[in-house]
Amino acid sequence: MLQLLGRLSPDKERILQIADSAAGYLHWTDFRHKRPFPEGITREEGWAIVRLHRSSVAKRLPFQSKAGQSITVALTDGLHAAVRRVSAHRNLIRAGIPENPHSELPEEMRTFGLKALIDEAYYSAVIEGAVSTRKDARRMIREEATPRDHSERMILNNYRAGKKMAEQWIHEPMSPALLCEIQKTLTEETLEDPADWGQFRSGPVHVVDEQTQEVVHTGPDPDELPARIEQLCEFANYENSDDPVPVLVRACLLHYQLAYDHPFGDGNGRTARWLFLWRLLRCPEYWWVAMLSISRMTSQGRQDYYDSFRFAQSDGDDATYLVRHQLAAMEREMDRFARFLTRRRDLRIHLREFIPRHEDLNSRQTALLEHAMNAKEPVYTQPVHRAFHDVTQPTAREDLERLVTWGLLERREGRPIRYIPTELLAQARRAHHAARERD
Repeated sequence: MLQLLGRLSPDKERILQIADSAAGYLHWTDFRHKRPFPEGITREEGWAIVRLHRSSVAKRLPFQSKAGQSITVALTDGLHAAVRRVSAHRNLIRAGIPENPHSELPEEMRTFGLKALIDEAYYSAVIEGAVSTRKDARRMIREEATPRDHSERMILNNYRAGKKMAEQWIHEPMSPALLCEIQKTLTEETLEDPADWGQFRSGPVHVVDEQTQEVVHTGPDPDELPARIEQLCEFANYENSDDPVPVLVRACLLHYQLAYDHPFGDGNGRTARWLFLWRLLRCPEYWWVAMLSISRMTSQGRQDYYDSFRFAQSDGDDATYLVRHQLAAMEREMDRFARFLTRRRDLRIHLREFIPRHEDLNSRQTALLEHAMNAKEPVYTQPVHRAFHDVTQPTAREDLERLVTWGLLERREGRPIRYIPTELLAQARRAHHAARERD
């Protein structure tokens, strides 16, 4: 190895950049196919250098694999760079997110947080096999409708978990009891075996590939779970300003370890994702994470998500694969949300030309008008507006009636009262679309 290091020293940095860059943390499966590759070096020699470097910066965690081997995370330059990018969230600040945490969030941010919660509820359920549409999920939650099937029940459970997270769970230290409560909320009326509800499993559990039906992971023996869960909770609650493991990484590792231990008969994936959010939302500097739906990006790259677990276990229990996947998913969702904020800001500026002087749109009205300018036959009611934005009935009525006063909506009597776009709003829509096409 010393001879190899001496011979490859000039190309070492190039090799490490190939394996660990902004594009990702490569496993041998992908590394061996990367091109271009330094001449005169075999892929096997390059991989030996990569593994040696990762081992040199790896931190052993208090978690162990079933074989008793320490699970590790490699604190590479690439990982630290990803943590800095996410923590700084400069793209969100440029798009309008307040730079400093607030004890009382602006009204607009609360609206965005509710929208993100609905999206998170939907996409987290989709990862676990829910078959529904985002439109139906939003309708059910907005109208407070009864779930029609198993998929909608999963989505509603996720939504309720998100509400409990903000109102209750983030104020409590993690414990076996709280972990069971989270799983219980997420899986209510969705389990084949009621014995799996709100308690740790008493038998074996297997993770099966849905396509090949191959068992890809078997959870630890149930007798080991009490000690493992206590260790997980201790790791979750640890707070120290000198901690070498950044809190973002710690949150990802909680996700990884709970999924690895698979302590429940069902609902482990959902519980792991909410545990990840629990850890971040307890930190004031990460308040803005509530504006994102991390599961959206995970759902759209589901195979990469599963591969990150598979790669970790096939590469010496290196949990960095899952950590880097989660951080990359966060960056993509941050970029998406920044684009949304910019688009919403531009729309508000455009709509000012069509409302009376000295009047301004609040975030709920802007959201409604954005929908009206893109939907085919939009119709709005006070109950739906109230439920979607989580406001009181008088506030919902005032929002809609002011839009009527400004000439953007027309009021249609009935039960319930309906509001539809006017010709003035149609003009605003045509002008806005024309401006976007010019851009």
